[in-house]
Amino acid sequence: TVMSTDRVTVTDPAAATDQASTMFALNVFQRLMTSAPGDGARPKPDAARDCGFIESPTIYTCTLQKGLTFAGGDPLTASDVKFSIERALRLDVPGSSTSLLSSLRRIDTPDDVTVRFLLSRVDTQFVWALASPAASIVDEQQYDADEVRDPDEPAVGSGPFVVTSFDDDGDKGGTIAFSRFPEYKG
Repeated sequence: TVMSTDRVTVTDPAAATDQASTMFALNVFQRLMTSAPGDGARPKPDAARDCGFIESPTIYTCTLQKGLTFAGGDPLTASDVKFSIERALRLDVPGSSTSLLSSLRRIDTPDDVTVRFLLSRVDTQFVWALASPAASIVDEQQYDADEVRDPDEPAVGSGPFVVTSFDDDGDKGGTIAFSRFPEYKG
């Protein structure tokens, strides 16, 4: 049980700009990489099995874990990763973490489990960008590429938790109930 006086204002990770909405995104949506809050260590793989600068200092490659799924039942593939990050960059919500992806030039997905990020310059901090809310993976079958999802629509992620109820009581606050997502691999 967690209580907070902060209100979740948006449930779409591409538009998370406040602390409560960011924490919502980090718990409902998976990213290729993750980092514990306040942890000074480098991010570690979450949806990814492994990631690294293998071919060149400007090509960052990630291999997804096998068998990842969204809470709605759709498989999570490299195509969803590409869609999600390109969507966040296209929406470019002011105050979101999209600026961390500024070195990204292109994303290639040669197969369902490989994501290749081609960078415009050497960026030793790119791994942190892949752990940010803007890099949260959404289901391309469920999310509109050009619009921020309304909080009244269900949040469909692959993270450690699923939303079981979302009761927004306007200015009075509200209640969000989460349950463990049994299919989460990370």
